[in-house]
Amino acid sequence: MKKIWINKNFAFLCVSALFDGAATQFSIFLFPLIAIYLYNTNVMQTSLITFVTFIPNLFLANHAGIFVDRHRKKKILLICNIISMVLIFLLILLIMLNVKNIILFYLAILLSNTVRVFYTLTYGAYIPVLVGKKDLKSANVVLEIVNSFVQVIFPSLLGILTKYIALPLMTVGYGISHVISLIGQLFIKDKEEKIIKTDSDSEESCIEEIRKSYIFVFSNELLRPIIICYIVLVFCIGIFTSVQSFYILKELGLDKSKLGLIMGIGNTGFFIGSFLTPILSKKIKPAKLILFSISLYFGGYVCYFIFNSITGLIIGQILISTAIPVYNINVVTLHQSITPIERLGSTTSIFRVCGRGLVPVGALVGGILGGLFTSRYTVLISAFIMLFSGISIICSKKLMKWG
Repeated sequence: MKKIWINKNFAFLCVSALFDGAATQFSIFLFPLIAIYLYNTNVMQTSLITFVTFIPNLFLANHAGIFVDRHRKKKILLICNIISMVLIFLLILLIMLNVKNIILFYLAILLSNTVRVFYTLTYGAYIPVLVGKKDLKSANVVLEIVNSFVQVIFPSLLGILTKYIALPLMTVGYGISHVISLIGQLFIKDKEEKIIKTDSDSEESCIEEIRKSYIFVFSNELLRPIIICYIVLVFCIGIFTSVQSFYILKELGLDKSKLGLIMGIGNTGFFIGSFLTPILSKKIKPAKLILFSISLYFGGYVCYFIFNSITGLIIGQILISTAIPVYNINVVTLHQSITPIERLGSTTSIFRVCGRGLVPVGALVGGILGGLFTSRYTVLISAFIMLFSGISIICSKKLMKWG
């Protein structure tokens, strides 16, 4: 772990990741609040925020992955940050001018997350370039710890600030976070080899490359069960997240500061998972840790269903947030370890399409279930569907023995 900090490029990437994570927390926390309190949305309209946030993954991730593999990654990160800043400040302007058009609100979220598809694919493919494959697990653990810090501090902070600062004004912090993230990336020295463009870099070859990437992932005995697991897991996450804020604020009748408290204290699980994973991975194989993370998700969702108290919801959130780094560190490290660097962008994009691309489907299902039943029972349904995500892992003997 100490060796990784000697790498200055990785240190600057961590600084950038810290403020990029802050920007993400602003969007996760503020957008549902803006929708509920400024646009007076119902449960279905609120769930559409999750839909427009993740739908670009479904349609663009494959082509974005090929684009990332063919171009300099630092340049893509910088351009994405600049475009994101412009879009965010346009959104701020709309809110400040009191333009209450829900379609424009959805459109701004859609465009910013379209740019984010390119950003996140580039980010994931850039880590092995900066640190090398021997230090991948250490690098991913450090980045999860950075992410944990943001997940714990910002929801509580934002929850407190909503009592004193108007929601439109708080969105300014969203844009500033992207500015600082960009500054951190400027200090990274480009270590990438020069990418030579050839005549084969055409739309036809792009489609062929996407096809080969799908064959690589779904024919690989280690990656295939992982991606099937991811499809089911992310579908459940889509259902849960689409109704979570509405459930806490409307059905339970808690205020915005209580939501921040639940997310802030509850997200201490990110620290637990980040520090626990390196210790457990010395004795437990990755597949079993992935199954362990699924059980934590299930337990967290059930807590949301059973308890109406803030304490019970915090316990549920701790279990959920502990599951995230345990799952991510093991899956991402496995993927990066067995995939050639020149294919990382395109194969990661498949995880985006088959995984995060299905979050909008989960969000729509969550909105429909929330309307037919209640948000509370929708949470319970997502918990039991979550259990099915572990079947592909258990059925893969090779994966259960790997590591």
